[in-house]
Amino acid sequence: MITLKILGGLGNQLSAFACGYSVAKRLNQELVLDVADYYNGYTHAYALDALNIQVCRKLTYTHASEKMLTSEVIPAQLKKKFDIIVDESDGIKTRDALMNQINHHQNIYLNGYWGNYDYFSDYEDDIRLMFTPLRKSDEYRLFLDTIRGQCSVAVHLRRTDFVALGNVCSDDYYKAAITYIQSIHPDAVFYFFSDDIDYAKQKFGNKAHFRYIQIFGGMDANLDEFFCISACNHRILHYGSSFSHWASFLNNFPEKIDVIYASKDATRPKGFVCLNDQEISELKTNFNPQPRFTVHNNMEARICIENLLSQGQYKTVLNIINEISMDAYSVTRSDCINFLADKAIASTQTDNLITAEQCLHKQAQYSQDDENFQANCFVVLSALGKKMESAIHAARCASLTQNAEMRNKLDHYFINDSPEQHIYNLVRYTPKKHFIIAPNTSWSYYIKAPQSIAVLLRKMGHSVSYIYPPSVNNIDPTPTPEHIVNACLTGKIGCDNLYSYGFDLYPSIINNTSGKMVSFVEPLSEHLCRTGSDTAVVLFRNPHLVAGKRERTYAKFIYWDFQDALDSENVCIKIWNENIREYMCRAADHAVIMDWDFYTRTQKDWQLKNISLFQYPGTNESSNYKYIQERIPYTPNYLADDRTIALAALILELSDVK
Repeated sequence: MITLKILGGLGNQLSAFACGYSVAKRLNQELVLDVADYYNGYTHAYALDALNIQVCRKLTYTHASEKMLTSEVIPAQLKKKFDIIVDESDGIKTRDALMNQINHHQNIYLNGYWGNYDYFSDYEDDIRLMFTPLRKSDEYRLFLDTIRGQCSVAVHLRRTDFVALGNVCSDDYYKAAITYIQSIHPDAVFYFFSDDIDYAKQKFGNKAHFRYIQIFGGMDANLDEFFCISACNHRILHYGSSFSHWASFLNNFPEKIDVIYASKDATRPKGFVCLNDQEISELKTNFNPQPRFTVHNNMEARICIENLLSQGQYKTVLNIINEISMDAYSVTRSDCINFLADKAIASTQTDNLITAEQCLHKQAQYSQDDENFQANCFVVLSALGKKMESAIHAARCASLTQNAEMRNKLDHYFINDSPEQHIYNLVRYTPKKHFIIAPNTSWSYYIKAPQSIAVLLRKMGHSVSYIYPPSVNNIDPTPTPEHIVNACLTGKIGCDNLYSYGFDLYPSIINNTSGKMVSFVEPLSEHLCRTGSDTAVVLFRNPHLVAGKRERTYAKFIYWDFQDALDSENVCIKIWNENIREYMCRAADHAVIMDWDFYTRTQKDWQLKNISLFQYPGTNESSNYKYIQERIPYTPNYLADDRTIALAALILELSDVK
C-alpha cells in the first residue's frame, strides 16, 4: 500500500497525486491519500475528488504535532503501520532516487510536495485524462463557448500570501509578456485570472482585448478558473505557482505559447517562452493597449436579479451571474458580495447546497454581517445538518433584524436546553466585545485552534485582533511601550483577503536591536484595549503577556491552557512548565483548562476559583484515525466542528462573567 500525504492548494495536490499514482502503478499497489490536514483546519480545501481520478481511500486523523510537512503529525500508533516513511526533503530529486529509497518495502508513506515532472513522466497520458473536471460546471461551459474561435490568452496573477513571501511577478513582466504575444497574435484576447482580481483591474485597466474573469464562489470557483486557464490557447504564467504550471501542462494545443519569467542566469525550462529582466525592460515600452469605454451597469443587473428571485426563476439568475463573471471589470467589492448572496440563494433553491455554502463562506471573508446574509447562512447550514454553526447565524440574524415575527420565530426555533439553544442564547445576548488573541504559534497555513476561535468569535459578531509572532528587530535597544506599540502598528496587516474574516493581524516584538527579549504583547494589548470602543477581552497563552505586576483594569484577561492531543499548540506544554502555567492561571481573571490532571491540581493544591474545565471527548490513539471510502465534496478551511464551537462559546460566556 502507498499512503501519500496531500498538502497545499490545488496545484500542490495535483503534483502529489501525480507522483503517488505513478509510484502505485509501478509497484502495482493500492494508493491511499492522507487528507488529515484538510480535517485539521487547513486554509485550503481538498479538491482532488472533484476530478476524474480513481476513487481512492482517504486517511484522516487528529494531528500529533503542529509541524507542517513532517511525519511528526502522524499519531505514533498509526506510524507503526508503515514499513518506511519517505520524505522528499531528504534530498530526493528524481524518480530513480525515489524508487531506490522505496526499494522492496510494502507499506510505504510518501511525505512531500513531489512537484518534479520526472516523478510521473512515464504516466503523462493517464495524468492528463484524470486531471479533468468530474462535472463540467455551467461557468466552465460558458467560458469554453466564449473563447471558441478566438486566439485566447490566460493571464494568471498570483498574489495574496505570495505578496508577503516576496514571490510575486512584477507588473512589468505581465506588460512585456502581453506585448510579446501581441507581436505574434495581434488579435489575441487576454483573460485575466487572479486571487486578487481587483489588483489586476487597477493595474491593467479597461482595455480593448482585456477581459477579467471572476467566477463567484469558493473552491468550486477556483477549480473552474483553473480549467479556464488551461483551456486558453496560450498563457502568461506566474513562475512560482504550481497552479499556473499545471494549467499549462494539461493543455495539449500544439502551437501554444506559455510565457514565464526567468532570471538571466536561470535554467530555462523546455517548452516555455522565458523572459528575463532585460527582455522585460525592452518589451514593456511597447505596452500600449487601446482603451475600451463600455462598462456594464451592475445596478440594472441587481434589479433584474431581484425580480427574477422573487419570481422563482433561479436558473436564470445563475445564468446572468455567470455571464457577468465572464467579463467582470465593472464588478466592485460591493457587487461581488451581492452576486455571491444571489448565487447562494439560487443555488439553495436548486438543491446545490455545497455551492451555496461556499458562496456564503466567501461572503463571510468579506466581513459580511447583515440580516439577509445571516438568514441565508442559517438556512443552508441547517439543511446541511450543521446545527451548532447554524445557531450562530440564527442568533446574529435575530439580533440584526427589525422583523419582530422573524425574531420571535428564531428565538423559539431550537429545542430548550439543547447545545444549539445554549449557543444561540450566548451569541444573541452577549454584548459586543473586542477580543485580542495572543497565541504562541504564528498565523500560518494551519488555521487551527486559536485561529479557528478567532474566526468563530468574529462570526459571533465581535471584533478581533490577532497577535502573531514574527520578530521585529528595528526598535530602540531600550524600548519604551510607545516604541513597541509603534513598531507593531507599523507592521499591522489589514487582513481582509482570502483567508481572513475581517480582523487585523499585528506583529509581536520578540527582540530589540541588542537581541534581548522584550515583553511585547502587554503594551500592544493595552493600546488596543484603550483605543477601542468595545469592552476588551485578552485571550492569551503566553506568560510574557502578563509580565510584572500591574492593575489590568482596561480589559478582562482569559488564560487558555493547552491540551495534549487535539490542540495545535500542545507542543508548548514542553516549553511552559507547570510553574509557569500556574502563574498564568493566577494572573488571569479566568482560565480555561483542557486536561483533567492539571485541572485537578489547580483545585486541590492551589484552590483556584477562577478555573473552568473544558474537555474535548477523549481519544484513543490506537483508533485515532479512519479511512473514508467515498468522494469528499468539500472541506472547510477552519475548524468549525461542534466541540470547537462549544469552546468558543465558553470563552464568550467567560468574557461576560463579572
